[in-house]
Amino acid sequence: MLVPSMLAHPTTIIIGAGASVDLGYPTGAVLRDWIIEGRGLDSDLDFGDGESEFRKRLALRFGGSLIPSIDAFLAIDENKDLHDWGILAIAAALLPVEMLNKDSPPAWMRYVFDAIRHPANDETPERQHKLRIVTFNYDLSVEFFLYRAFKNAYRLSNTDLIRKRFNDAVEVIHVYGHLGQLVEFGGEHVYGGGVAESDIHRARKNMKIIGRDPGDNQFAAAHEAIANAEYLAILGFGFDETNMANLRLAELAKFTPIVATGYKFGTGKRAWIQSMGLDRIIFGRPSDTIDVVLEKSAFLQWAYTPGRKANEMHDAIYSARALLPDGQ
Repeated sequence: MLVPSMLAHPTTIIIGAGASVDLGYPTGAVLRDWIIEGRGLDSDLDFGDGESEFRKRLALRFGGSLIPSIDAFLAIDENKDLHDWGILAIAAALLPVEMLNKDSPPAWMRYVFDAIRHPANDETPERQHKLRIVTFNYDLSVEFFLYRAFKNAYRLSNTDLIRKRFNDAVEVIHVYGHLGQLVEFGGEHVYGGGVAESDIHRARKNMKIIGRDPGDNQFAAAHEAIANAEYLAILGFGFDETNMANLRLAELAKFTPIVATGYKFGTGKRAWIQSMGLDRIIFGRPSDTIDVVLEKSAFLQWAYTPGRKANEMHDAIYSARALLPDGQ
């Protein structure tokens, strides 16, 4: 009988757009360009009366605003007239990406699965914590690839059993919603199954645009996951001030040792992030991708091993200067 896969310590991973770029999903800056050019909408799909006018209005105002992300633009009260169309445009741009690499999970996800796949047993009663993943991404790649991994690794064919195996091992928290519940979890969304008007409209209903509002109930589960984490990793995340505020990172993770990617981050940005209250954060090198940071830090191995404290991990890594950029 299969038993839950558990970690030895409460562990939370926060992921941003950088966690999905290997699958073809855009960063915030690239999504901005896609929205302005109408990516995913220039087809035979019919979105009803006013489509052409809304597309032009969104492209003109968003493009001229110089605001770096569509989420930030739509969160402004003065842009409420474009809110629904903007969300639809995001869904239309992202859904086709599922077809690109649905057979090739990003390398970092293999490290995650390897950490959560080991069954707990009577000899490891300390392992009783599921991995919690807080994501700002609308895409469902984490659920899709980890579900498929459990299915194939253990030759499982019963959907309920695979779903239980997944739910026992990991919890995924989409703070801004998602593109639709996967069929594997009782929903209607088929990952990489093609894009119809109904798929785009269904996805829109599951997505949410939030400005700076840490008190929104949408973030309650994320706050709890961060506050209770002994081990915390922040991966592929741009450290946008609004997102940091909504997560209450400076408050909830001030004394938590953190391993983070800092892909292409300069010394100034790293210093600014640390000055925002994240004193015990250790970044990977500017060239290090997520999988490299997980490998170098052994973050998940520390979280998996009973009796090892996160402070011990932090001090050991810092002492060895294993992740710090050259010259820092």
